[in-house]
Amino acid sequence: MRQKQAEPEVDLRVWGAYVVGHHPQTLRLWQRSLLRDIQYNGTRGEDSSWRPIATEIEELEEALRVLALAEQLRPAMQVELHRALDKFEAICRELPDWPEPIDADDWTGPGYREWRDMVKFSGRVVGPSEDLDLWAQLGAAVGKCQHSLAAEPAADMDHVPAEVKTITELMRKLDLSGQAALLKEATATARKLALPARRKSIDGCLERAEGRFLEVSHLDDRLRAALQNRPATEPWLVLHRDTITLLGEQRPLAECGKAEAATLWVLAENAGTAVSRKTIIREGKLQTDELNLKFTVSRLRKVLLDLVQKSCRRRGCDDPPGSQDGFIPRGKKGTFYNTGPYTLALPPGRVKIAGPRPDWMRKGDGP
Repeated sequence: MRQKQAEPEVDLRVWGAYVVGHHPQTLRLWQRSLLRDIQYNGTRGEDSSWRPIATEIEELEEALRVLALAEQLRPAMQVELHRALDKFEAICRELPDWPEPIDADDWTGPGYREWRDMVKFSGRVVGPSEDLDLWAQLGAAVGKCQHSLAAEPAADMDHVPAEVKTITELMRKLDLSGQAALLKEATATARKLALPARRKSIDGCLERAEGRFLEVSHLDDRLRAALQNRPATEPWLVLHRDTITLLGEQRPLAECGKAEAATLWVLAENAGTAVSRKTIIREGKLQTDELNLKFTVSRLRKVLLDLVQKSCRRRGCDDPPGSQDGFIPRGKKGTFYNTGPYTLALPPGRVKIAGPRPDWMRKGDGP
C-alpha cells in the first residue's frame, strides 16, 4: 500500500492580508444589492442577496484570525475593525424590518457610517510586516476599483478608476516568486482597464464601465484563488546559532564576526521593517555608538553580498534585486552624520530563524 504523501504547507498570511484590504471595500456593494432587493421585492429575494454579504464577512473574520495568530495585526485597530464589522453585519440583518423607507440609491443610507469605519480601520490594521501591508493595499486597490466602477459614475463619462495605476505599481513591489503568470495577468488586466470606450455615447460608456467591472472582478477571483493555494515560501536567509545560509550558500556564523552576526540577527527578527540603531545596539549588545554602527553594517553587507555572488555563480543566474547592498538598503548619500534606521529588505516569509540567539546577544527578546 502506497504511503499517502503529506500535503504541502500553505501560507495563508498573504491571502489574509489581501482579504482584509479588499472585503471592507466591496461589502457596501453587496449591501446595496440587498437594499435594492428589499426595496423592489420586499423580502422575497432576501436570502440570495444576503449570501454574498455573509460569505465576505465570514472570509474577512477568517483572514483576521489567520493574521492574529501570525501576530500581524495591530491590536487597537483590530478591536475597532471588529466593532465596525459587527455593527455593519447587525444593520444588514435588520434591513428587512427597517423602520424607515429604504432608498437603495442613497449611498449614505443604513450602514454607511459603519462601512466607512471598516474601510478606515482595515487600512491600518495589518502589520508590522511591510510586505503583508502591501498585499492589504493591493486588496484595497482592487476593491476600490470595483466599488468605483459599480457606483455608477456619470453616464456620459468614460470612467477609469485612479486605482488602476495603483494596482500595477503594487504588483511590481510585491514578492511574487513563482507567480510570474499571475503578475503578467494582473499587468495585462490593468492595461485593459485603461483602454477607452470604443463609443463615446452614453451606452458606450456604460458598456465599458460594466466591462471594466467584470475584468477587475475576474482579477480579484484569480488573486484570491492563487493566494489561498500559495505554498509556504522557501526561505532565502536561514539563521542558526552556528551558521548563516543565504540563497543556499552557508558560512559559519563565527566567521562573520560577532558584531556583524548580532546585527544581522536583530534585522532578521524584524525582516522588512525598519529597526533603529539604538535597538540594534541594545539587542546585539554591541560595543559601538549609533554613528559608528555604519562600519559594522558595511562589513555585514560585504559578507551577505559575497554569499549572494557565490550562490548566483553556482546557479548561473543574475544577482537578485537589492542584493548589491546585501539586502540592507543604503540611506541617502551626502549625509555624513546619518543615524537613521536599517532594514533587512526581505519579506518575513523569506527569512527563517532556527533556534535561540547566540550567547553574545541580549537574552529573552529573541523568538
